[in-house]
Amino acid sequence: MERSIQLVLSLTMLILLVASIVAIIPSVTAKPIRVTYFRESEVICAPSDGIGVEPCAVIAECNPGDVVTGGGFRRHTDQSHGFYLEDFETRPDIDQNGINGWLVGGLNATPNELVLTAFAVCMESR
Repeated sequence: MERSIQLVLSLTMLILLVASIVAIIPSVTAKPIRVTYFRESEVICAPSDGIGVEPCAVIAECNPGDVVTGGGFRRHTDQSHGFYLEDFETRPDIDQNGINGWLVGGLNATPNELVLTAFAVCMESR
């Protein structure tokens, strides 16, 4: 009888130990949810004077301390004039605070104004 009581106590202790471990694991492995949001910024690119080209760049920035995870751009055009930028680039913008924006730019070689919009996909740093 005494042996049965010891066995029951041992099994009870083992169940409590396993239950405690199972209760702790989610809090150790759970990752905080990070909020993702979008930023956009727009610029009107000056027309070329026909002799040279006009530089044009726009940066969509995340909130201070947050991180850019991607980005892109949209160009607005008058279909009759087209859209053309020389030396075009789209990339993360790196400044003294790290990577927290998306840069889009190039050289306007057309005689028309061009509207360029940069988009940044941002993640809260928490």
